[in-house]
Amino acid sequence: MARGRGQGWEEKTQHPVFAKYLQNQGFEFFHELPINIDIFRNHAKRSRIDFVVVHPQCLELVECKNGFHPSYQLAQAIGALLVYRSLILIESNYPEIIPKRNIIRLSICTINGYKSEKGNDEWTDAHDKLIRNIEKTIHENIGVYLVQPKSEKKATKQYWNNIKCQKVVVHK
Repeated sequence: MARGRGQGWEEKTQHPVFAKYLQNQGFEFFHELPINIDIFRNHAKRSRIDFVVVHPQCLELVECKNGFHPSYQLAQAIGALLVYRSLILIESNYPEIIPKRNIIRLSICTINGYKSEKGNDEWTDAHDKLIRNIEKTIHENIGVYLVQPKSEKKATKQYWNNIKCQKVVVHK
């Protein structure tokens, strides 16, 4: 996780902002739900979804990525979510949180708004275009939670490691 920023950045900075947002919205959620399934023993025992959000009508799987390069990070996150969903549906060993009637939808939580030393946004509209293209490919909508600065003045390097400077913006 947190490629290029050292291990633990997502857990220390991004996850708390997102978790607080979910609590404030009144969502019940589970953090890092392990996937256990015998036929994928070598990998799935170690697989974890960053968040599982329980809504009244659906179960939302959320994968967190930081990502300077949208085409790599977002595609990787969505790919992981598709695998997680398949594993959960095959295993169905979480009946207490995954009722049969619930739809499993996919979401990602990523970052947005960082200013480089040159003053340019590291993010472009590339991540939006990529999401739309992937949605067309898999024929479903993907929820996007963006963790971004509360103000433009705080969109600096200091922002990344300062939880108080961040907020969540939802694009669905």
